[in-house]
Amino acid sequence: GDWKIIGYKAPGGGDKTTNFTYDGFKEGTADHTVSLATKTVGWQAANNAKLNDCDGDGTIFNWTVTVEGTEGDSEGTFKAEVPGENCTELTPTFHTIGG
Repeated sequence: GDWKIIGYKAPGGGDKTTNFTYDGFKEGTADHTVSLATKTVGWQAANNAKLNDCDGDGTIFNWTVTVEGTEGDSEGTFKAEVPGENCTELTPTFHTIGG
């Protein structure tokens, strides 16, 4: 389901805190589903300022969790990504979630 149907609300009221801006899958279809055949961003965070060596201005999503699978399957695969090498050290185990 979407964030609302599963009872999740991102920190800061769902959009922004002092250090991070959040985005991701918030609204599903009428039956609260998404197609697993399409890679879908479920959650992502952007740091609002540089944190150590991790660049950020609130628009670069350095932490992302996606879900995808095969149409017709009832289960998807979650993948956590930290594309910036300098951002991995801020969350030392984040890149191994779902991996």
